[in-house]
Amino acid sequence: MIEITKFNLLKHYATARDSAFQKTTVLSAFEKTGIWPFNRSAIPASAYEPSKNSTTRSAQPIPARLAPTFVPTPSTSSASADSEAIQLHIPIPAKLPKDASKKALQVQNEELRNIVGDASHEMSKAYGQMKLMDHENELLRQQLFAKDQKRGKKAVNSNGPRLMTSGAMLDELAKGVWAQLISEVHKEAKPKFRIARAVIAEHEKQEETERKAREKAEKAKEKARLKEARAQEEAKKREEKRKMLKEERERKRKEKVTQVSRGRRTKRGHGRGRGAVPGASISDDNDSDTGGKPDQRSGGRGRGSVRGRVRGRGRGQRGRGRGRVQTNVQTQTQPQPQPRPRPRPNYKQTEPAVPSTLEEIEPTNIIHTVNTEVWGGCDVLHFVG
Repeated sequence: MIEITKFNLLKHYATARDSAFQKTTVLSAFEKTGIWPFNRSAIPASAYEPSKNSTTRSAQPIPARLAPTFVPTPSTSSASADSEAIQLHIPIPAKLPKDASKKALQVQNEELRNIVGDASHEMSKAYGQMKLMDHENELLRQQLFAKDQKRGKKAVNSNGPRLMTSGAMLDELAKGVWAQLISEVHKEAKPKFRIARAVIAEHEKQEETERKAREKAEKAKEKARLKEARAQEEAKKREEKRKMLKEERERKRKEKVTQVSRGRRTKRGHGRGRGAVPGASISDDNDSDTGGKPDQRSGGRGRGSVRGRVRGRGRGQRGRGRGRVQTNVQTQTQPQPQPRPRPRPNYKQTEPAVPSTLEEIEPTNIIHTVNTEVWGGCDVLHFVG
């Protein structure tokens, strides 16, 4: 006998094929099956009987039979009137009298032991038959009530001899073996996979937390940047406003100084002197027309407006300081004393130009002559009417 392995299979298969597949062998097979020459009775009818059986599983592997130990008795209950029902009972020997002999008791005891043994054997058989019936019933119920069962792909049977006739078959065989082995690998590595999934889930959770923290920090940074930009813009606006106010104050101050200087030149002048000499006249030299000297009796100091006195405007009647200046100014009409008016607000008004010298002042009929002299280092004005 030659041992065939996967290494010498193809070699021996080719040899057997060349010796078996001949013309005489093929014609003999056709004749035996009735294909050629055609013969209907070549295959007997009994050979087709196994193909007529629709199932290969018998309903009852062990036929039901009644043991001789049990005696059937027809049932008298109304519930079983429509169907044939029987009751089973075990016949037992009659009860012995009280004065039975010892030998009779032993015989009866032996009979009872035999009955119990037969009943135990029949109960074991009935229990096995009941389990087979339950299994058959379960299969029938699965076929009856199963819905949309997914049939798995039939795996390639790797047991027994393998037909290595093509590369596709080899691939299918390798896939079958690989699927079986990889399932075992997955089963063994299931705890490790569970730990790896937990580690991956924890890592993803940590990444999500870090991403949210980065987004929160970026939002806070953007908010701070916008706040700083708004603060800088507001500071810039305040600085511009402060500069505008400063420029406005400076402009108003300059206008006020200009108007005050113009008002002083126009409304009033400042002069200081001691005493007054009557009969003074206006002249450019220090000698008066009358040759008089300042009145020794007149005294005191005062500040007043010369032009105000001359033109009758301003505060020329009364000086700012203490004391008074005595003058002999004659006017056509003697003014009446009037109460001091209520001070008015100092509005800035444009006044006419003020003459630069006393010669430009036109004489009026109030003052006829004004002479100036220098007395004691001070200019003295003499008004003569």
